[in-house]
Amino acid sequence: MPISYTIDVPMAMIITRCIGHVTVAEIQDHFKELANAWPPVERLDVLLDLTEQTSLPALKDLEEVAKTIASQIGPRQFGRCAVVAEQAFLSGSMQMWEVFVGRFFDRIEIFRTQAGALLWLQPTPKVRPLLTHH
Repeated sequence: MPISYTIDVPMAMIITRCIGHVTVAEIQDHFKELANAWPPVERLDVLLDLTEQTSLPALKDLEEVAKTIASQIGPRQFGRCAVVAEQAFLSGSMQMWEVFVGRFFDRIEIFRTQAGALLWLQPTPKVRPLLTHH
């Protein structure tokens, strides 16, 4: 299958890989499946790995994906989305994708390497106030 994913519940992250030629229908099926597999967590961050994708979505395709996300994901929430797109042609397309789907994510960033994306997705440590003794 051109789209595969795993959900890392402890990390609250979806790791999605797109390989080869990916169609809008396959993306729509992915979001339908994802809606049914959503774990009981408040929100999920996304690592979207496009390093092996060879197809370039058209503008109308990006609009269709945004409609699918809106209809399938419903009340569930995405956190941050790190897109890994080594190919220049996909980086530009993903900037347009960000315009269409940005409202579903806290933030979207595009990276050339998976290492950079994973670093950005690392949980930020909670700052604890210092206890002072008098």
